[in-house]
Amino acid sequence: MPVLVIAGDRDAMLDTRETARRMAAAVPHADIRVLPGVRHSVVGQTATVLDHLRQAGATRLR
Repeated sequence: MPVLVIAGDRDAMLDTRETARRMAAAVPHADIRVLPGVRHSVVGQTATVLDHLRQAGATRLR
């Protein structure tokens, strides 16, 4: 299953580097995006999420 992880590198609630490392280890095919200067609230990623969903849907239909 395609997995998209989007996190901010300035998150005060979660250790983004550790989260990205754990996700990469647990889900090697995951698309992990760490956004510079972004805190816990990740906004403005609609196009990224829609693109991921479209690609996931296209992969599933094959």
